[in-house]
Amino acid sequence: MTILRSALRSALATSSALLLGGCPLVKGTEPTVTATPVGITVVQGNGQSAQAGRALPVAIVLRVVDDKGRGVPKQAATLIVASGGGTISPATVVSDSLGEMKLTWTLGQTTVVQTVMATLDGTQGALVAATAVFPALVLVAQGQSQSGKVATALKNDVVIRVVGGANQPMV
Repeated sequence: MTILRSALRSALATSSALLLGGCPLVKGTEPTVTATPVGITVVQGNGQSAQAGRALPVAIVLRVVDDKGRGVPKQAATLIVASGGGTISPATVVSDSLGEMKLTWTLGQTTVVQTVMATLDGTQGALVAATAVFPALVLVAQGQSQSGKVATALKNDVVIRVVGGANQPMV
């Protein structure tokens, strides 16, 4: 009888483990799936514009994906400025639990169209592009046509405005 009870307990324990294995409702039994990264996609931040030498207004978000387009966590990507200068922070980043990575891009001061390349070992990279805005015009906004004595203050302050293309104010 004792042997039968012991065998029955063992059988129940084994069948419970088999039935509950991989059940998301039972903590610690989630299946472990190791996805292989096949590439990087751009989630947000492509095609922005900002003043040359300044950070883009919206962070760049990239996602490491598997062959089904699902995010792959814990993958290190290398980021390089491919054209236009500037800096990326951080230069190497690891994907989070959703396979995503967030970075800041400060544009260079030499060219209008600028690009950043993100790559993983053995996979195709993602190219992110941005447009740098350069000063196009200096306007006198206030205080023009004044006269005064040498070494004395003018009656009104002189205010100038520096604008880029499409009359975009420059800081």
